[in-house]
Amino acid sequence: MANPERTDGCIDIANEIVDQFLQINLSSYEWRVLWAILRKTYGYCELKNGKPYKDKNGFWVKKKMDPISYSQFEKLTGLKRWHIARAIKKLLQKNIIKKEEGSIIKYGLQKDYILWTITQTGNITSIGNTPLPKEVTKPLPKEVTTNEKNENITNEKNNTEQPLPKEVTKSLKITFNDETFKFENITEKKITKWTEAFLDINIKNELLKMEVWLAAHPNKRYQNYEKFIVGWLSRTKGGKDGRNQKYIPISRKDSDDHEDRDIPAGEW
Repeated sequence: MANPERTDGCIDIANEIVDQFLQINLSSYEWRVLWAILRKTYGYCELKNGKPYKDKNGFWVKKKMDPISYSQFEKLTGLKRWHIARAIKKLLQKNIIKKEEGSIIKYGLQKDYILWTITQTGNITSIGNTPLPKEVTKPLPKEVTTNEKNENITNEKNNTEQPLPKEVTKSLKITFNDETFKFENITEKKITKWTEAFLDINIKNELLKMEVWLAAHPNKRYQNYEKFIVGWLSRTKGGKDGRNQKYIPISRKDSDDHEDRDIPAGEW
């Protein structure tokens, strides 16, 4: 039977911070990584001369930042490394956590929740907790209701002479699914076109190699995957026996802190 006791260690978090946690929407992976950071910081006392100490009010001073390795994150959360890397990146983008660069990377909570940039419940703005003005929260006028928008999109789809709306054409863009580690929206028409352009290359085999490479490099994500695929194929040479030579793209920087961007051909 589990019998946790506060005397065995606890996380001291201000109620004001907890109140803000109750209002924000995070993914399950982001919550797990965030609690891992809280466990490694507010779950431990800061040391002075090798010993924990109290502040002027008599409270134990807890850690604000801590060097947390990916192996520690994996042990605490049970998540795979690429999921952890993506969750950390999103938490940093939302300014919910802080990161200190140096010989050792440290993480901690951004306790100034006014700086958080995240959608919150109850008509809260993306920064801070100021209610939205009435002109933003008031109902849409009749001429732009959701039903009419849906009807317009349906009519445009049925009319072959009209171009598809942006929402539809965007969905046809080639993407990479980080859950299945597979490309999406690659049509047979595109594969046929690539096969005609790269006669000595097994296109489907190269696509599989790309998926494996992207799965192994969670920090390498691109805005234009069709450009990434064509660039890969352009630099892949077919062998005399019809098999492809080994191709491994290498960027100038390969670390967990690599910024997501399209890498020009000259940088591979």
